[in-house]
Amino acid sequence: MAFCLPKNIAEELKSRLAAREITPERLIEMSSQQRREYFETFMSPENAREVNLRLERKLILKNQIRGIENWVKEITGEKVRAKRDIISRAQRMEEILTPETEQEFLEDLVEARLGIGVTMEEAGKIAEMAREIKILEEKRTESEDARLEYGAAVVAFNRYVQSIVENTAKTELYERFRANPAKAIRDGLLELFGSSKTMKGTLDNSYVGRQGIKAMWAHPKIWWKHAIRSFSVFAKSLKGEEYLDVVNSYIFSRENYINGTYKRARLAVSTVEESFPSTLPERLPVVGRLVRASNAAFTMQAHLTRVDVFELYLKKAEQMGQDINREDVLRSIGKLVNSLTGRGDLGRFEPAADAFNNIFFSPRFFKSNIDILLQPIFGAGGNAFVRKQAAINLLRMVSGTLAVLLVADAVGDDDTIEWDLRSADFGKIRVGDTRIDITGGVSSLLTLAARLATMETKSSTTGRVRSLRDAGFGQSDGWDVLIDFSVNKLSPPARVIKNYLSWQMSDGREPTLWGQLNEMFLPIPIENAKELMEEPNAAPFLAGIILDGLGFGTNTYGLSNYWARSKSKEMRQFREFLGEKEFTKAAREADALLNEWYAQFRKTERYARMTDEERQREFRKQKDRIKRRIFIGYRFRPKK
Repeated sequence: MAFCLPKNIAEELKSRLAAREITPERLIEMSSQQRREYFETFMSPENAREVNLRLERKLILKNQIRGIENWVKEITGEKVRAKRDIISRAQRMEEILTPETEQEFLEDLVEARLGIGVTMEEAGKIAEMAREIKILEEKRTESEDARLEYGAAVVAFNRYVQSIVENTAKTELYERFRANPAKAIRDGLLELFGSSKTMKGTLDNSYVGRQGIKAMWAHPKIWWKHAIRSFSVFAKSLKGEEYLDVVNSYIFSRENYINGTYKRARLAVSTVEESFPSTLPERLPVVGRLVRASNAAFTMQAHLTRVDVFELYLKKAEQMGQDINREDVLRSIGKLVNSLTGRGDLGRFEPAADAFNNIFFSPRFFKSNIDILLQPIFGAGGNAFVRKQAAINLLRMVSGTLAVLLVADAVGDDDTIEWDLRSADFGKIRVGDTRIDITGGVSSLLTLAARLATMETKSSTTGRVRSLRDAGFGQSDGWDVLIDFSVNKLSPPARVIKNYLSWQMSDGREPTLWGQLNEMFLPIPIENAKELMEEPNAAPFLAGIILDGLGFGTNTYGLSNYWARSKSKEMRQFREFLGEKEFTKAAREADALLNEWYAQFRKTERYARMTDEERQREFRKQKDRIKRRIFIGYRFRPKK
């Protein structure tokens, strides 16, 4: 950034030099810390640090007196320091860490070169590791072991630098809060939000069947190799092994990583996955190991699948006459691979990705599902090669999913597969009241599009088809459908805020402290396991939790919570008459009775002969019978 001292401070410095209060010779003799302390007597600590840094750059020159003369002029001008990657910067530190300057170590200058605060010992260690990387880089082509040794050295370097950054952040926490309380509070909230998302998405190996489902159909061999390996990674990480170091060693030592091809293609490797934005939960006792294992298995599959698929497409593109040195070709292939592996490109909103990640649960994953549908038409940057590969991938995904659904439909009951796009059950396998998603979330996008296109919706419990154009009082219209879809994509913190503002949880009940904490931190696999246990007509428990843990999301619900969600005067009176605790008990009784009746009713021949309207009338009659039965049991009579 440009730097210029305020005029009054610049004049003060000149006057002190003119009065020989401080001399060039004295500045040379002083230590870095002494110079900063002196400058702080008449300027701010930030200005003192920058003035000292610019002085120390001049002290590197052989003619140091001339350097100081130039320094006096420079602090009223500007220079822009080029940013380099940390390893390259460290390898250029040898001009600072020579034996002649080692005793007069210039801390501010080293910090400016590296971009991090370091001590003499740390800077020496960084320079030594950087030199070792340079040596190993020259030998990496000799053998596979040499290549991986180079990758391991890069990983070790990055870990060491990261530990310095983290230690600095810990030691300066109070100072940062005192300097900028608003920023410190914001950073704390972001860490809390990130920890919430990490906790919600942990305790499973869900990349296998969720983010990885598209790669499973497009490139089954690559998917299978890393899916199988993920279980070993999970187990080793539970024992405390840092398996991600092994993964990064493999990636960092690849030729296309070293020559910058991955970076030019913007391939998402050695990045933080949006499902695990914070490592803070990994420090928890017992649970922390499970969180670490989930993160390792997820990240390993994502990054290695991306690398292998990218290398495959790069080779194929070259064979088909594509100029793989062109920036646009590399980026279009990178977008294709990222989307195929669950990480879509947010385009012009990419700079705001962190903000989106705090508001929505998985914005990049959501965008990847849109990409898989649209890239065959629009490509990823307009590249014809990518459009063709995207079309092949979509065809494989559709045909593979369709084959599974047809088999399930043939061996299952009449309502095992819902083929109507307007229903939330479309594209899912239904076992009792449990729905199993084998599309990685793509089916929900198709259902939303079908509902808005036809302005009709079909109930996934009763089968009733209803128009969204002439919605009656208390019924949803097209706008409500769109809002409900968006609410379901909210991050845990955003959902907690939504619950408070609407004063209603997702099950229709009033928010409580315990309920909000569960919304924030209770892992999704535990939530789904509770649904499987509580719903009487759910899928077999063991099969359900295994499928859910592998990312084939299970969602279990029947005809439940309709009383809790009701805003009718009659139900409000009943809630006030009983109180919240007893009302919840009565509502659950009604749910159980209705679910039991409906499960039996669907199996009858009479149900099979009925039209949708006749089924809906029968359903309403039964609801009224159950309501009267509950009212009588609790001795409640509604007021007219």
